[in-house]
Amino acid sequence: MAEERANSAVANRQQQEIRELLRDIDSRSADLQGRWAEKRNVDRRKLQTSCRVHHLAHDETTVLTMVGTTRDISLGGMGFVASEHLARGRPVLVTITISDNKAKHLTGTVAYSRCIREGWYLIGVKFGPVDGKLTASISQKAADDAPSPGGPANEPGREAKTSSMEASRGARERAMGVLAAASAARTMSKQTIAKVVMMSISSDHVVRRATIPVLMQITGPEGVMALIDRLNDANATVQGEAAEALGQLRATQAAGDLRKLLRHSDREVALRAAEALGRMDDKSGLRVAARQVHGDDPLNRRAARVLGTIVGQSFRPTNEGVAAARRFVKANRIKWR
Repeated sequence: MAEERANSAVANRQQQEIRELLRDIDSRSADLQGRWAEKRNVDRRKLQTSCRVHHLAHDETTVLTMVGTTRDISLGGMGFVASEHLARGRPVLVTITISDNKAKHLTGTVAYSRCIREGWYLIGVKFGPVDGKLTASISQKAADDAPSPGGPANEPGREAKTSSMEASRGARERAMGVLAAASAARTMSKQTIAKVVMMSISSDHVVRRATIPVLMQITGPEGVMALIDRLNDANATVQGEAAEALGQLRATQAAGDLRKLLRHSDREVALRAAEALGRMDDKSGLRVAARQVHGDDPLNRRAARVLGTIVGQSFRPTNEGVAAARRFVKANRIKWR
């Protein structure tokens, strides 16, 4: 009984967090200039209800299911919030239950997956047909997961949730095993390289993040190209670590993509991009580093070190280093505001 009450409390807190996220997104989307601005011209209806999103794992046979909360729907597609990332272009089948208690199955492909905050993603799906075999597999899974008549309309069964979680956990463990073996190998075969590159676009952000140090070990162009692709990841942590990896590799072909990250809303991502460019003798991130070194939070210590990397000085990531970096900015009249 106590466990049920605890589970109910967790579920209520999660629902409250989702409602806050949806309100935040709606508020930011009203800004016509921002990242969250609405870009579709077609009419859409606000729709906030639970949904189940079915998609195939990378083995193309295992059907995974995650629970989400819809945001809106239109003739062309729909948006929902979920706790997992889905790669762009991934085919999905979304199941929602409307007022007549009948499940509706909508197919389409992922148009975008944006990290709202750590662990939460706003995902957009463009409606349309998907591969027939895939549809059959997912539809069967959706039918198996569908609530029984008279049962809760908006909650998948406990068994379906458990099965999905176990499948996701098992897929993650297998991926981590492959990455560990690849990292320990003296040389990687073409097959192993292909597997690592595929894992770098996994729907699991933990797996995508774990591929970064392994991609750095690939001697051919595949590793660098995969890292550049991760600069556009939906997860800010993955973006930042990919930028740092490219800087360590001094991959100058990534300079253009790194410059775009200098305008990132996450200041740490922008700073990592500035540092990566600095390692390539590119001073494009000078203003970013100078601005952040004048901040009043612990990130200013890292900014001091990054500033030193860019200008060829040595500023330690300490309060004294921050003070020295600020004096350098003032003495050299570096614009940062």
